[in-house]
Amino acid sequence: MAQQLINPKAPQNVSGVINGDGSVSVNWDSVPGAKASVIHYGEANESDPHNATFMGYTESTSWTLASGDVPTLQPEDKLYLYVQSFNEVGTGANDIEKAQYLNTNALGSEWSEPVILTVAPATRSIPNESSTVAEIKTYLDSQSIAYPSTAKKDELLTLIGGTE
Repeated sequence: MAQQLINPKAPQNVSGVINGDGSVSVNWDSVPGAKASVIHYGEANESDPHNATFMGYTESTSWTLASGDVPTLQPEDKLYLYVQSFNEVGTGANDIEKAQYLNTNALGSEWSEPVILTVAPATRSIPNESSTVAEIKTYLDSQSIAYPSTAKKDELLTLIGGTE
């Protein structure tokens, strides 16, 4: 009796991180019968899986996207990634060709729930006595703190707790 090929289950417990060097790492639980996985993702803030047009490939339960291949991300942008498992390995000269082969020619699992990675917000240093009046006013504006236009430096610093 011939063995029937059944597509594997969707990967579970998918997690990820944006690494300090700007690369992206994704991990998930092993899927019984799976021999390879394709990772789908799109541009920054693209939450519609139909627009997750970029792909990665791995034959393990983890994958890293090199920083140079990560879509352009700004502070607080989100990157949505989905993992799909396959019961066969991809064919091709490189991971892109292998992912394309599986995506086009093989029956894979349902996509995982998305792992949503958020870029850390930009850090803004709090002005101090060595800051210029313009820097202090820029900070106050960014925090929506009102101040008189004629305020002197020490008065502006008092508004943010810079002096007593």
